[in-house]
Amino acid sequence: MTDTTAAPEAAPKLSLAALADVLGAKTKNSATLGKPSCMAFMGEPGTGKSTLLGGIIKVPAYKDAKVAYVDVENGTDVWALDPQITHAVETGQIQVINIDKTDPMTSKPLLDQLLGYTDANGQKHVGALLSDSVDVDVIALDTFSTLQEIGLAYFMATCKTTDGRQDPLAAYGALATWTNDILWALQNGRPLGLVSSHTMEKKDKKTGIDKMTMKLAGSAKDNVAAIPDLVAHIGWEEREDEEPRYSHLVANMSQSPYITVKNRYGFTEPFWDFSLPSLFAAIDEKIAGTHAVIAAVTKSTSK
Repeated sequence: MTDTTAAPEAAPKLSLAALADVLGAKTKNSATLGKPSCMAFMGEPGTGKSTLLGGIIKVPAYKDAKVAYVDVENGTDVWALDPQITHAVETGQIQVINIDKTDPMTSKPLLDQLLGYTDANGQKHVGALLSDSVDVDVIALDTFSTLQEIGLAYFMATCKTTDGRQDPLAAYGALATWTNDILWALQNGRPLGLVSSHTMEKKDKKTGIDKMTMKLAGSAKDNVAAIPDLVAHIGWEEREDEEPRYSHLVANMSQSPYITVKNRYGFTEPFWDFSLPSLFAAIDEKIAGTHAVIAAVTKSTSK
């Protein structure tokens, strides 16, 4: 006798997009693909890091952006020489948040409230600037080196052994976690993250060459460059073939045995007369080139 009972229909499968919705996972679409989340710029004092970061409002896509500028070095006075940035401060488009680096016991908890932290139980707390309750489009940290010095002083004072002595090993471990958490929060968060840093020389373990890198303490200096979308070194240079000679701001972000830099956009040459508008224009041009190829291929295959 033949069994004519119909087999039960298979349950419909979830699409990957639907699965992400069910899990509450963040997804990336083609409209945001390639757009930077976090960028770091390092240079010696006086190279114009503060003016560079403040210039984010000169980028067409960010001309109306609300900027939270965490000033750890009181370096924004130089903006008085830039009418556009000064106007943005006067109108409240840029809100400067001053952090007193001389009082780490007060400043570190304030930074935690702004940027988030991990408590003693391993629970992560979202900072106010990265929460949905604050209207902000850009978070700038100037400078990350000094911000980390605040963290180190705080952890050195608060990390103790069981018998009450200072525990440097625990302090540096806490500092590494805190430093990485801040950068990852910027990299994964909604607002654009801009970070400036001083520089230091560090011997490359593989080549033995002294390499310029972000000035950071502890193990953080070995891995923070891997977090942002772009890490650039900026400095002033003169063109040998130019008369009279002028100083130009130059950014290097392609792999080098002498500087720890990176970018995810395939930039291989130095940027002369560097600015954030020129950088974003170059990134947009790269992304537009990709979409042009897709359009051309789609058109050819549809014939």
